[in-house]
Amino acid sequence: MPETAVWATGWAKKQARTVQIHSLELLPDRLEKSVKVLNRLCEDTQHCIFEAGDIKDAPQDLREHDVVYFNAAVGSTTLEKENILLSVVYRMRAGAFVLTRSTPSIKTMAYPVSGAALNRSE
Repeated sequence: MPETAVWATGWAKKQARTVQIHSLELLPDRLEKSVKVLNRLCEDTQHCIFEAGDIKDAPQDLREHDVVYFNAAVGSTTLEKENILLSVVYRMRAGAFVLTRSTPSIKTMAYPVSGAALNRSE
């Protein structure tokens, strides 16, 4: 998450705007590291909320957010990733956006890989 927060705060600063960031990290020690990185790379983190928890459960209400950045590293299978992503979308309001950080397994949800392509990559 710190990469997204660093980018978003930098963009907002150039536009003379502010953004509110709610960072959710599964593991508390990773959250602590994310906070340290963000504090070093961003001048102002007053607009950031940090929380340790599972995206499947928290935060329950995402309707106030215009954009949710979804790290596709969650879940171990494509089906699990789809279910987690859908659970996030169901908590958002209509018209809000979900942006995913890409990994090969999340890309296959949108762009299924053919058997021939899989054989070539081995």
